[in-house]
Amino acid sequence: MKMTRKNKKKGKNPTLNTSAEETNEVLPSDEQETELHNENMIPCQVNELLSNECDTKNSSIEEPKKEVVQNQEKNDTKPLSNDKDYESRSSNPEDKNTEKLKSQAKETLVEEVGTLCQNNKLSSDQSEVNVEELVERPLKIEKEKEKLPTHVEEQEKESEKQEKNTNIGTEKSSKSSCCICGGNGQRCIKCKNVILCDNCLPRHFHVGRCLPWSAKDVIGSGRCLVATRSIKPLEVVIEDTAVITVPVRKMSCVGCGRGVNCAYSCPSCLLPLCGSGCPGAESHSIECPLLRGCLTEKLTLDDKNHTIFTAVGCIRFLQMKSKEPEKHQKLANLDPQTKRINSDPLTSKLLRDIKEMLKSLNYRDEEIEYAYGLIKLYGYNLPDVPDGKVRSLFPVQSLLSHSCLPNLQYFEKEGGRKIVLQSTTQIEKGDILTVRYTPFLQGRITLTKWLNEQRYIECKCPRCVDATELGTFTSSALCDREECKERGGLLLPVDPINRTDWICSACQTRTSQAEVEEIEENYIAKFKELPQGDLNGYYKFLNELGDRFHASHHLVMRMAQFLVLLQGKRLESLSRERIETQSVLCDKLLAYVSRLDPGATQNRAKLLLEKNKADLNLAKLDCEAGLINRKVFMAKIKEGVRVEVNAKKILYFKWDNK
Repeated sequence: MKMTRKNKKKGKNPTLNTSAEETNEVLPSDEQETELHNENMIPCQVNELLSNECDTKNSSIEEPKKEVVQNQEKNDTKPLSNDKDYESRSSNPEDKNTEKLKSQAKETLVEEVGTLCQNNKLSSDQSEVNVEELVERPLKIEKEKEKLPTHVEEQEKESEKQEKNTNIGTEKSSKSSCCICGGNGQRCIKCKNVILCDNCLPRHFHVGRCLPWSAKDVIGSGRCLVATRSIKPLEVVIEDTAVITVPVRKMSCVGCGRGVNCAYSCPSCLLPLCGSGCPGAESHSIECPLLRGCLTEKLTLDDKNHTIFTAVGCIRFLQMKSKEPEKHQKLANLDPQTKRINSDPLTSKLLRDIKEMLKSLNYRDEEIEYAYGLIKLYGYNLPDVPDGKVRSLFPVQSLLSHSCLPNLQYFEKEGGRKIVLQSTTQIEKGDILTVRYTPFLQGRITLTKWLNEQRYIECKCPRCVDATELGTFTSSALCDREECKERGGLLLPVDPINRTDWICSACQTRTSQAEVEEIEENYIAKFKELPQGDLNGYYKFLNELGDRFHASHHLVMRMAQFLVLLQGKRLESLSRERIETQSVLCDKLLAYVSRLDPGATQNRAKLLLEKNKADLNLAKLDCEAGLINRKVFMAKIKEGVRVEVNAKKILYFKWDNK
């Protein structure tokens, strides 16, 4: 045991003499060091064995002992001198090199132990047994060391194991739950960014490529779609197909959505149809047998908001749920917000009327509320035929969030009940994908009212939280006091998000929101009374709007857009002054759109085409009058062609007919 302590002090443990660079291992902990030290001290075990068998401790055996220790250390360090070679040799038990190494070590130890036995009178049987142990033990120890992690590695593995145990519930749910319908799903083998079931997986591809979206729960926004990578403008982000189509809530054909004059009705259920050859007759066949006898007489134009149109939508949804459960499952993650709907006085009465109408069909109240809630909150209006509108439910599109400054825009395919959404701006990875629920040219009062009543949301986009709406003052009327008109006093909301009073920026006089809303409604009513097609009357009304509202007020911009589209249809017949006014109006609208609808949007593209048409007509007149030469005229035509090509890239989408 004295020799053991000496070797500890001198650092002659063969396992500790090997440097970190040679072994590429981290030093073990104290407990592991003690354990490995006791196992690896082969010379010390020989000394212990000799000391136990010998009667006396002669000084004459000290030098042979040291020699044995040094030789043994050399032999022990041989297999450790090249860890990679040693591991490769020891990994295969049938390797010939391993057997050769063992035999060489055995011969060396036999000679050394024989010398010790001769000096200490140790029996040959004992020496032979100990030699076998001495030869086998270094190899066994090295194999155990490979399996035994170091102290740091053991802590890291333990922490990883604890994290895995704490997150094992979420990992299982994320790996097994489809992000669209919540069913059993798998991660996409191509992009690895989204987990979908077999039914929802086709919605993840466009022309064989993975689409860059995934559904996640975002704090403050609920469940929504986010970008899984950077997206360039005009890139296809979403492609979706409707799972169900229902009539809109107005007087229209219940089959295809065309407007009707109630001249023709279904002979079986008396619901209005566009004719005997209605292209949507197959859709109407779902509710027709169930609503026989529900109507006692034909509907008239006065029944444009009849409850029957909403009831038809609920019937189609509930029939799909029972007969096509795989389609209904795709909408399973949508929240119908039935509590909010039942507490809403605007919808609760309509819902009671629907329940009463469908009472004979034995639908439970909860089922009707669920169907009505999904259709109301997530339905999207699109043309099923060129001159008709229907309301459809799309599984992926329904998860999109609203923003008054969206990063996506729609492309609708007539008859196919299919939509594609393209990016309008650069979208970064992790950004929420958004669309605009409301029309573009709307003021703050109308916009917030519609979002609260129809979708039960409060928009907090940069436009809505700013009282000036990004410096456009698109909802600001001029203060009606004489002293404020000269100073340019504008009415601004006290609280941009909530429905509060408005205050003059000059005199600080407060005006209720109801009064501001009444001012706008009066001018809208005046516009409806104008004679159709009268350009002089329209321009006069535009000047009236400019005297009462800010120059960028939404009513002024709507009137300007109306004039641009109207004049664009007959531009060549207009005077030069009108064409110049057309170009000026387009410039003002483009500046307005660049703030409130930025990016490669369809609104911008349409205005670019109208301005380009006006500029080319002016160039033609200038060339004919000799104000510009032919070379300048041809250069303007070339620039006009370039503008038109770029605008049409934004406006038109090439559908895959397969």
